[in-house]
Amino acid sequence: AGRVPLEVAALETHHDDTAVVLLGPTLVEKAVEINSVVDMETGSTLIHITALHKMTKTTEALAKAGAAMGIKNKAGRVPLEVAVMEAKNDDVAVVLVGPTFAEKAMEINNLVALETGSTLV
Repeated sequence: AGRVPLEVAALETHHDDTAVVLLGPTLVEKAVEINSVVDMETGSTLIHITALHKMTKTTEALAKAGAAMGIKNKAGRVPLEVAVMEAKNDDVAVVLVGPTFAEKAMEINNLVALETGSTLV
């Protein structure tokens, strides 16, 4: 009750394309404060929810709109931890850390592999 369409798309249907359309260019004005807790049971923000449900496009749109990456849910997890530990989704994790960080991590992993014969991950 009282949910805006974006919250329904993220929390109930987990439909990535619909949520991205609902985000649009004026997310903060039209939809919901992106850093508000929208799931009281888990203490999750929209970006926690989209990370959990592997909604890569919506997670990326929220990140670009300024969603906070450091807010912890009731389990004490930030969105990146939700993507990696709960959803086990590399695509969402790359969106959350950004391509530059992901590329640098891959480069470090490759260097370690060359020097030691094994990788970090």
